[in-house]
Amino acid sequence: MQNDLNPPAGNSIDLASKDSWNELQHQNIPLPTYCPAVLALAIVCLLWGMVTSYLVSLLGLVLFIVGLTDWIGELRHEHEPR
Repeated sequence: MQNDLNPPAGNSIDLASKDSWNELQHQNIPLPTYCPAVLALAIVCLLWGMVTSYLVSLLGLVLFIVGLTDWIGELRHEHEPR
């Protein structure tokens, strides 16, 4: 049985040859955001408020609205030039 980590001797790869290299394509990676963490905290506050107090649920509702509107706003303006 052949070891999978070692390539066969007949298929040698010349790593020094730059002719076979390809140029990397540019990838659009979105900017980091705190909105998912704010939404997670809002959901926790909403659920915790069901057990404890309506004020905690109100805080969760406010955080949910703020986090969701910010995240949607960031997604809408993601491809605009800066």
